[in-house]
Amino acid sequence: MNSVGWFCDNCRQMCVCSICHQIVRGVFVWCQGCAHGGHLLHLQEWFKKNRQCPVGCGHLCEYR
Repeated sequence: MNSVGWFCDNCRQMCVCSICHQIVRGVFVWCQGCAHGGHLLHLQEWFKKNRQCPVGCGHLCEYR
């Protein structure tokens, strides 16, 4: 992370939240299976009601 936000180590692009589609500047969490992620609080809310990845890739992400 730098002062702007998180960068993906693979593609060198800014990490964008899968829920709000904004650059992640705080805590970034991601699924180890599909590699999609976003802001911690947004994903906590998503996984209270959903099991599949918010991007729509079909992966059954495990949030604990």
